[in-house]
Amino acid sequence: MHKILLIALCCILFASRGNAQSFSIKGIITDATTGKVVAGASVFLSNTSYGNISSNTGAFEINNIRQGKYDLIVSFVGYETYTATIQIPISAEPLTIQIKQKFKELTEVVVRNYLKDGWEQWGSFFLENFIGTSALANECTLKNKEALKFSFSKKDNVLFVDATEPLIIENKALGYNIKYQLEDFTYRFDEKLLLYAGYPLFSEMEGGKSKQKRWQEARADVYEFSFMRFMQSLYRNKLTEDGYQLLLLKRIPNLEKQRWQAKQKLYYDTVQHKKTIINYESTLPADSLEYFKKVMAQKDPIETILPNTITGSDIAYGADSITAALDFTNYLIVRFPKRNIPQEYANSIAQGSVKQPVSSIISLPNSVPVYVTSSGYFLNVQDLVMEGFWGWWEKIANMLPYDYIPPKK
Repeated sequence: MHKILLIALCCILFASRGNAQSFSIKGIITDATTGKVVAGASVFLSNTSYGNISSNTGAFEINNIRQGKYDLIVSFVGYETYTATIQIPISAEPLTIQIKQKFKELTEVVVRNYLKDGWEQWGSFFLENFIGTSALANECTLKNKEALKFSFSKKDNVLFVDATEPLIIENKALGYNIKYQLEDFTYRFDEKLLLYAGYPLFSEMEGGKSKQKRWQEARADVYEFSFMRFMQSLYRNKLTEDGYQLLLLKRIPNLEKQRWQAKQKLYYDTVQHKKTIINYESTLPADSLEYFKKVMAQKDPIETILPNTITGSDIAYGADSITAALDFTNYLIVRFPKRNIPQEYANSIAQGSVKQPVSSIISLPNSVPVYVTSSGYFLNVQDLVMEGFWGWWEKIANMLPYDYIPPKK
């Protein structure tokens, strides 16, 4: 089962995706303590292609921005990441942004016990879960793997990955260079739950007409599979028209199986000091053994799919004039019969076949609504979990910026 909790810390809201009007922001970056200008800082709007570098005078300017809300990010080595939500259009007055240095004594403290051979142990695992394992991932390259530090907690069975500088990713499949400010990467093995978060900046690669055509086609294809498309469709209340099928799923804990598992664990915990351990099953009478095997073969939790399909109006409503709220109980199955799953995903699941349509499960673990903008970006992203296809698909190799506009059909 592929589960992913968080994809990116980003904020972008278009007032109208068809609005051709564009705007600019400009400002100056200074050191919060000394007041000196900071040259070479990366200034960008998260998860978009809008960004620039501060000049020798600390000044920056970003042009051709569509109207909406964005997270403005300033990143520079040795300084804390600066974030602020801004509304475009913005005042013509230049912004004055003060960034804080990281305290030297704090940067020298070992926050985690990093592994000396972390990349050798966990590099492939990180790439598979961060870049992905789709066909597109084969054309993605992490250019500065030395920036990564790995720590593994045996007690909690959790992997942590930190980055000492923004990750540089070259995606030749989609024609993007990505600068990714990694804020968190945590994989909880017991739950098979991935959390990764960060601030990506996209820039388009240069290429001839044939490459540009290939990239445009690849982006359009990726968009069809994407969670972003689903959320844009939900915002417009066009889920059925756009080809999605929705079903509710209930998961009920199998208390009887859990009871037998607890008895089995108690037995082994009790006899583990003995040199010879008799299998727990051997201690059961014949009738109890038969029942034990029957129960242990059952699923936990027990899943029940409700029979009737539902519509977007059953799971979403207008929170205000520019935001929709996604709100439901239990689990939501999202099927997209128009497209079948790719071979790489079929290989990763039991009895997978490329004849199976795309199917994902989403849930709201904190039982609070998720707020969606017209671009498909969803606020309070920590409150949504993806499983199934999207849990596998929504990785860096298949990521599009939120200012991407699909071709008209």
